[in-house]
Amino acid sequence: MKVNVYVPAVGADPSDGITVIAARSGIVGRPTRWEKLVELWFEGNLYGAPALETYPARVRQAAGRMTENYPTIARMIVDREKVVYVGQYDTETDELAIERQDLLDHWLAKGE
Repeated sequence: MKVNVYVPAVGADPSDGITVIAARSGIVGRPTRWEKLVELWFEGNLYGAPALETYPARVRQAAGRMTENYPTIARMIVDREKVVYVGQYDTETDELAIERQDLLDHWLAKGE
């Protein structure tokens, strides 16, 4: 299954809710039945797990939550304009295909 990979839109306002996602988190999601909303799952490795040190590993973890519908606090629904699509992750091949490397690089530079 291919899942969409997102980053927060540049200049997100703290009141948007999207800013609760830790910097450099892997974020995946899908559109909801409501046209203007996207459902997101994310992994920020807040506790420093060695297996989640890389960005692809964090995307893989978030995608697992999404595809298996794991109960988690790392899930939210946001307005579509609060996030930007940057690529896809294939859960079957473990391939991460990034189309907007510039936006991903900006996101990964946050909090350094």
